[in-house]
Amino acid sequence: MSGFNKFIITDEFREALKDIRKPADLELICEDIKICGRKEFSDLLKMRHSYNVAIDKKIKEIEEAKKASIPVVEKT
Repeated sequence: MSGFNKFIITDEFREALKDIRKPADLELICEDIKICGRKEFSDLLKMRHSYNVAIDKKIKEIEEAKKASIPVVEKT
């Protein structure tokens, strides 16, 4: 059993989700998670998945940029 029943939406959270498709009633869903139905919970999970995919993509871009900027020195 969990003691959490709501998510607090901060400006940082809004900024992170600006490019991700969100449910129209996200504010209402986040106010009380316990009243979520199957569809609302599914929408939250889809949004979470989209967020994770976006984060993974950015991490890969950063790693590729680091690899491109650091020259590889081979031992002879």
